[in-house]
Amino acid sequence: MLPPFAEVSDEEQRVFSWLVDSFSVDALHAKADGLMLLTLARKILLLRQCEKKIEQWGPVVLNASGSPMKSPYCTVADAVSIEIRRIMGALGMTPEARARLAPLGSAPGGDSWERFD
Repeated sequence: MLPPFAEVSDEEQRVFSWLVDSFSVDALHAKADGLMLLTLARKILLLRQCEKKIEQWGPVVLNASGSPMKSPYCTVADAVSIEIRRIMGALGMTPEARARLAPLGSAPGGDSWERFD
């Protein structure tokens, strides 16, 4: 499912494979989704790098004049988290996205409207 032109590190391949194994649905995802899954894998790794820096330096750092400020790693982590949720939603990988994609009556136990009859 990886795009043929993709050059991936071992770590990117590991996260990509985890995403495919954990979230990919045959009836929903296709080979064309490989690029978005690879992008998602890279965003997850970027978020982890930011989290490590935040653990190392803390969420507040001193700027050049010595005043406290929000760590740039927190700013990047916040933006990447939003991107991850957006990509996961587009791929139907969140509970909310799955609920939108599920046809009416597909819930376990038959027609979801039966209880209203």
